[in-house]
Amino acid sequence: MKGRRGTWPAVLVFILAIAGISAAQLTQSYREALEAGYIRSDLSGYLVSEWIAESFSNVELVLRESLAVFEGSSVRSDAWTPAEKRRINGALVRRKEMHGHMVFLGVFDSDCVIRFGSIAAIIGDSSADLNRRYCTAVSEEPVDQLKLSEFFVSATGAMDVSATYPMFSTTGEITGFALAGLDLSFFQRWLDEIDDPTIAITIMDLDRVLLARRPGSSDIGRQIDDVMLESFITAGSSHQSFRRVSPVDGVDRIWTLRTMGDLPFVVAAGYDVADVLGPWYGKLATSIVAVILLSGASIALGRAYDKNRLRAHDMEVLAMNDQLTGLMNRRSFEEYARARIARAHLHDAGAAFIMMDVDHFKRINDTFGHQTGDRVLRDVSLSIRGSFRASDLICRWGGEEYLAYLPGADLENALRLAERLRESVERADFGLDGSVTISAGVTLLRDDDRLEDVIRRADERLYQAKNSGRNTVCH
Repeated sequence: MKGRRGTWPAVLVFILAIAGISAAQLTQSYREALEAGYIRSDLSGYLVSEWIAESFSNVELVLRESLAVFEGSSVRSDAWTPAEKRRINGALVRRKEMHGHMVFLGVFDSDCVIRFGSIAAIIGDSSADLNRRYCTAVSEEPVDQLKLSEFFVSATGAMDVSATYPMFSTTGEITGFALAGLDLSFFQRWLDEIDDPTIAITIMDLDRVLLARRPGSSDIGRQIDDVMLESFITAGSSHQSFRRVSPVDGVDRIWTLRTMGDLPFVVAAGYDVADVLGPWYGKLATSIVAVILLSGASIALGRAYDKNRLRAHDMEVLAMNDQLTGLMNRRSFEEYARARIARAHLHDAGAAFIMMDVDHFKRINDTFGHQTGDRVLRDVSLSIRGSFRASDLICRWGGEEYLAYLPGADLENALRLAERLRESVERADFGLDGSVTISAGVTLLRDDDRLEDVIRRADERLYQAKNSGRNTVCH
């Protein structure tokens, strides 16, 4: 009887201990599941934002190319011969046709009259007479940049937008501008190609007008009425994560909102809370059964704990590394680089940064497909990883751009390494018609430099290398 009386307290203690351990683990796994959802939404929103930025960077390049023929000349068509007009208009038509989302490409004079264009019937028309917003927006501060205006729903039901870039005289006056009419349904086509069925992605403008959404919505072209979204845009924040019921379809999701800098877009990426917490609900049921049965609970809970630890580790690796190349991602690079820069300033130690970019990568994607482009990025990443030291930080900065931080390196060492890497990539066989090349910009860490300062200089050197004919290193 004494043994029996001692058993029940022991059993009670065991049950209470199992219940306490189970409750602690469930709380931890709940937090980890939510945190994993925030990480996934943040990463997805970042990737979509980078894709949009790259798309409009290409649009700006087309507009710049369209204006190049008028450098040092008047855009007014009476200054050109009929043969020259046909040649310029033909070039605009070809550029427009190379970009499936362009519906019009033209060059306007300073009075907003169409002087050249891909649609012959409207050449000579005055957009100023129609009070088009882009006629005045092109000259508003800041002047020398791509501007978007005239969001509207076309007759086909697609959302269209006008993109402009100005042309200047030798005295700095605006003498005209190039304009591209864009069918933003390519946003929707791209979102429809994402193979993750659990993600919801919304692209809208700064007026909260819905431009594209996955899953699809009948509200394209309508304004989203949401106070929190309006407050986020009004506050000018760059990104924000939260849990909220979607104002579009009423689903409870974990969201990350991102603005696009100079571009008038907002990206929202979210995951259904039910999907995020699905595994956790299963653990809850298992724990309840384990506490009730008092049989095998320790083994089951131990395995669940190990599984949670492994899952947390996997999510940490996912948050730090770029999934395609295996290199550090931008977010983790910035975190480590800031810490190292602080130590370098403290100990007066030198360092170098190298910004690298695969030349003509869009052409590779357009010619051979995105799978081949992804393979090229992976192979280039292997060459980059093999060229640097174990102490160097290397990341995929975005798209086809890479960034390296070389602690203790001087300019000579950094240039020698960058040149060796450039030659290695040029000699490598990527299985394409013609070689793959990279351009690189090199800069040194200066006293009191912030990370943004040194990256900006490296990016400027990279841009200089691009302008110097590519497949080169500039410092």
